[in-house]
Amino acid sequence: MSNTAENITSTDYVVPEGFVFETSRIVDEMNIELIVMKHVKTGAVVYRMKTDDSNNLVQFKFRTPPTNNKGINHIIEHSLLLRSEKYRTKEPFSELLKSSMNTYLNAFTGSDYTGYVFASQIGKDLHNLCSVYLDCVFRPELITNPKFFQQEGFHIHNEGGEGEETTVSGIVFNEMKGYYSDPDFVIWDQIERNLFPDTSIGFESGGDPIEIMDLTYEELIAYYNKYYHPSNAAFYLYGNDDIEQLLPLIDEYISEHEAINVDFSRIPYQDAFTEPRTIDTKYMFDTAVENRNYMGVGWAMPADYTDDLIFNNFAIDLVGDALFSSLSSEGQKALVDTGIVTKIHAHNDETNQQPMFIISGKDSSHELHDFDVFSILQSFVDNGPVSQELFMGVMNRMEFQLRQMDSAESPRGNTLISHLSTFHLYERDIKDAFKWNAALERLNADVRNGCAEIRAITKRFLIDNPHRVSVIIRPDPTVFDAVKEKEKAVITAELEERSLEEIIASTKELLEMQARVDTPEELATIPRLSKEDLPTEPKLQPYTVINDSSEYRLTHVEQHTDGINYVTLVFPIEDMPASDILLLQRAFHLLTTVDTENFTSDELSAKQMIHFGTFYVSLTLLTDAETLETRPAIKMHFTHLNSETEHIPAFIEELVKRTDYSNLDKVLTQLKMHVVNFENGLKGAGSRYARMRSAAKVSKEKRVEEELMGVSAFFVLKDYVKRVEAGENIFADVQVLIDKVFAVKPEIIISTDDLDQQKTLVQKIMTIWPEKRTLQPRIVYEPLENLSEAYIIPGDIVFNAISVSLVDNMDYKFSGKDVVLRNALGDTMWNIVRVQHGAYGAFATSNRPGVMTFSSYRDPSCNTLDVMQKIAHSFIQEYNGDFDGLVSGAISTYVPHRPPKNKHDFCVSVVAQNLNDNYFCDMVTGILNTTESELLERAEAVNAIFEDNNKIAVTTFGTKQKVAESDRYDRVISLFEQ
Repeated sequence: MSNTAENITSTDYVVPEGFVFETSRIVDEMNIELIVMKHVKTGAVVYRMKTDDSNNLVQFKFRTPPTNNKGINHIIEHSLLLRSEKYRTKEPFSELLKSSMNTYLNAFTGSDYTGYVFASQIGKDLHNLCSVYLDCVFRPELITNPKFFQQEGFHIHNEGGEGEETTVSGIVFNEMKGYYSDPDFVIWDQIERNLFPDTSIGFESGGDPIEIMDLTYEELIAYYNKYYHPSNAAFYLYGNDDIEQLLPLIDEYISEHEAINVDFSRIPYQDAFTEPRTIDTKYMFDTAVENRNYMGVGWAMPADYTDDLIFNNFAIDLVGDALFSSLSSEGQKALVDTGIVTKIHAHNDETNQQPMFIISGKDSSHELHDFDVFSILQSFVDNGPVSQELFMGVMNRMEFQLRQMDSAESPRGNTLISHLSTFHLYERDIKDAFKWNAALERLNADVRNGCAEIRAITKRFLIDNPHRVSVIIRPDPTVFDAVKEKEKAVITAELEERSLEEIIASTKELLEMQARVDTPEELATIPRLSKEDLPTEPKLQPYTVINDSSEYRLTHVEQHTDGINYVTLVFPIEDMPASDILLLQRAFHLLTTVDTENFTSDELSAKQMIHFGTFYVSLTLLTDAETLETRPAIKMHFTHLNSETEHIPAFIEELVKRTDYSNLDKVLTQLKMHVVNFENGLKGAGSRYARMRSAAKVSKEKRVEEELMGVSAFFVLKDYVKRVEAGENIFADVQVLIDKVFAVKPEIIISTDDLDQQKTLVQKIMTIWPEKRTLQPRIVYEPLENLSEAYIIPGDIVFNAISVSLVDNMDYKFSGKDVVLRNALGDTMWNIVRVQHGAYGAFATSNRPGVMTFSSYRDPSCNTLDVMQKIAHSFIQEYNGDFDGLVSGAISTYVPHRPPKNKHDFCVSVVAQNLNDNYFCDMVTGILNTTESELLERAEAVNAIFEDNNKIAVTTFGTKQKVAESDRYDRVISLFEQ
C-alpha cells in the first residue's frame, strides 16, 4: 500500500475550543488519520493520530538544544517530575509509577529535544496522567526550590559524621559517571562531539560529569524559562476517541502563556568539513590492558540528504547491516574473523537534524589504520554486493521490523510519534513522514537489480563525504582522575564561600526534604483511580490445545496476527547436568555463524533472514506452577510469513542435524564475541547479575538461574575460549547432546491466521526427530555458599543486591498480597536508594519460588546495602496510608497492553509453566482482597528476615575503589582479568 492524502476541512473534524485546524492526512499503511492543529494563543502544534488502538499514548516534546556539556536538559527532565504547584507530593512521577494503570510512562532527554510520554487503556487514568504531567512540566516547584536541582543535578555533600569526607553527589551526576564508564557510550560521544563541534549535537545533553559541576541553579532556571514554553513544544496524541478528552486540559495549561518567537531553538547544520579528522583519546578502565581499544568512524550527512530522507535512511540502514553488522557480512570477515576487532556494529542515527552513520569496533589491540571500513565500502560501490541473497535477507528483516513495531516495551504509538516528531523538530514536510512502503518497494527493486541506487548513495554520502571522523579510544585507569580533581576543586571553592558547618546544615536540610513523608493532604492532591475503577479480572489470552499426543502437545493462541506466524517449541532438559546445558547453550548460539554440511555460514545467515522474521534457539528457565521447581528448557522460536512456510523444515533440519563445529577459527571468533556481549551485560546491567548471584545463595531454585545464566556461566564461557585457543574442539560430541534435547516431548505454541497450514508445518518439523526418549527426574541444585561477594568491574559506579528466602523463613505462598507488598517496597526503594542516596535506579523483586531481592542500579556507593537491608522497616515507619494507590499499581501487572508478539509470549509462559486462567484470576482477587493490616503484617515478617545477618545474601558489582571502601565482603573477584 502507498500513502494517500486527503485534505479535509475543519468541519469534518470537530476542533476543540482553543485550537484551529491546519491539515489532515490519511496514512493508509499505518491505519491512522493524522490531524494537525495549532493552539490559537501560543501557536503550539498538536498532532492527533486517530486510530482504533485502545492503548492511548500522549507525548509532549520540546526542542531543547544544549549549549554546553553541563547536562542542563537532563537535570531539568528529572527535576520537573518532582513536586508541582497542584500536585504536592515529593515525587508525583513516582506516585504515578506506583498507583496508576499506565501501560507506558517515561521522560527522556535526546540530543536536542526533551520528551514526556505516558499511555493508558483507561480513559480516567489517561486524564489523571495528563493532568499530573502538565502541572509538573508547566508549573514545577523547581523554579522556586533549588533543592530539587541539588538532588537531581549535584550538590556538595557532608552529613557531619565523624571523619566523614566531603563529596560531590547527585542523581544525574552519578548516572553520567556510569555512562562515561562505558566505552560504547564514550566512542559514540567522541564521534558526535567531533562531527559537530559548532552545533548543539556536539554537546552531550545528558551532561559530562566534569562539566555538570559548573552548572548553577540560576542558569538552569533561565534555560527552563526560555525553552519550556508551549510555543516551543509539540503535543502528540495517539489512539482512539478516548484521547479527545485531553485537548481541553492541554488548552487550560498552555493558555497561561503568550505566543513567542522560537527561532532561538532552531537547530543549524554543522559547516561541512573539507577534510576528514582523526581523534585519539582514552576511556576509563581499571587496569591498563592492550586488547581493549575501541575504534569507530562516523559520518555527518549533508543538508540534501534529507531531500529523499526515508529512502536514503533505508539505504544506509541496509548498507550498515549487510556490509558490517550481519555476522556473514564482508565487514565481519575482514575485521572480526581476522582478529582486528572482536565485534563490529553499524548504526544509522536519523533522530538528529543532521543524520549520522557510525561503524564501530571493540576490544582490539590494533591501531586505527587497521580498522579499514573504507575498502569494504569501496568494493561494494565498485562491484555491487558479494551476496545478493544477504541483501535480500536484510531487506526482509527490515520489513518485519516495520510490521512488528508494536511491543510492550515501546508501544506502536510511541514509535510512530518518535518518528513523526523528527519532522516537526527539524521543520521537514510531514507528508513525507510515513512513505515507508514506497521506499521499501523501491529499495527491493534496486537490490534485485544490482543495488545501483544504493551504491550511488554509498559513494555520495560515505565514500566521497569528507565530513567524517575516525576515533580510537584506549583503556586508561587514570581517566577519572580529572573528574576527581575537579570534585576537589569544586569542594575547595565551596568551602571558601561557606563553612563546613553550613555545608553540613545544607546537606541535612536536603536529606530531611528527601526523607520527609508525604502528608495525607499532599497525597490527596494526586488524582487516582478508585477501587471501583479497577479491573476485577486479569487480561487473559484465549488459547486452545489442539493436539496432545505422545510426540508433542500443540496449543493455538487465538488472536489476529496480521499475516505473521509465531511458532515456539519448548523442550524440557531438566535431567541434563549444567555442564551439558552450558555447552548446548553455546552450540545453539553458534547456529548460522558456522557452516553446516550443505551450506556456508554466509548462506545460512542469508537464508535465515529471507525465510524468517526472527529465529533463535536458546536456553530458558521455567517455574512449574505446582511444584515451584525451576526447570531448564531449550526454546526454539521463529516468526515467518505464509509464503516462506515450505522452506522452514529443511532449514531447521540442516541446523540441528548437520552443523559443523570443527572449524576452530570460526568457533573461536564467535565465542570471543559471546564474551564481549556477556561483558557488556555485566557492565551495563550489573544489577541483574548481582540479583542472580545473591538469590542463588538463599535458594536452590534461583541457583539454577545463576549457574546457567549468571557469573558462573560467564566464567565457563571464558574457559571455553581458552580451551579452543589451545586447539581443543569442545563441541566434538555436542551432536549427541543436541539429539537428546529434541528427543523429548515438547510444548508447541503457535499464533497464526492460517491454522491448517501451520499445523502441517509442525507435523513436518517433528519428523526431524523420530527418536524419542523419556524425560528423567530433574537434577536438583543446592544454594551457593553464602559469602558476601564483590565482583570488580571497570568504571566509577556500583550495582548492589541483597536477597533473602521468604519460603524458608516464614509461612509463604506467593499471592496477590505479595504483589502489593512488592509494589510498596519498590516505591520505598525508589524514595530511599534513588532519591536519598543517589543511585540511578532501585528495585524490589519477589517471585513464586519465594526469594525477595532489593537491588540498586548505577549506585555511587557499596554502603547503600546498609539502607537496603532496612527497606521493609523504612516502609513501615514511613507508611503514608496510600493503600489504594499500592493496590492500583499491583493490579496493573495483570492487565497490561499486549500486542500480538507479547500475547504469544504470554501464552508460551502460561502453557510451558503449567499455569492457567485460574492462577491469574486468583492473583487479581488476592490483590483486591488484600487489607492494609495484612500488608503491614507481611512487611513486619519480611523485615525480621532482612534484619538477621545470617539470613541475607549480598553481592556487589563495582569498581575496585568503591569496593575497597566497604568491609562487607568475604570475597572480591575481578571479572575482567586478562
